Amino acid sequence: MKLHTSRMAVFAVVWGILLLMLVNTRPVDQYVSVVKEEEIPIAYPAAGEDDLRGQIEEWKKQYDLPPVDAKVDRIWKAVPGYNGRHVDVEASIRRIKESGLVAPEQLVYKETPPSRFPR
Repeated sequence: MKLHTSRMAVFAVVWGILLLMLVNTRPVDQYVSVVKEEEIPIAYPAAGEDDLRGQIEEWKKQYDLPPVDAKVDRIWKAVPGYNGRHVDVEASIRRIKESGLVAPEQLVYKETPPSRFPR
């Protein structure tokens, strides 16, 4: 029993040293220091309606997805179409004003169906 306990203690000490060496290596230290220094904006301060509209238009360029039309492929046969989405600017402004939080998560989307179906 004594031998088992001493082996467990040596095992724990060796793993502790290895873990300490791993955490203190240059790549890990460098990553942690970069993450600590970097500021990540979660939300923006409230602004006037014109500024808000401009910010939503910028986000719209980034978050709009066009619809994908269905097609008949010679290998995959029928490939379905997918709805797109576009930002509803007016509804997004209302939602942001109600919540008081100016963030992309507050955007309101509308779905856009594909324009054609294969025959």
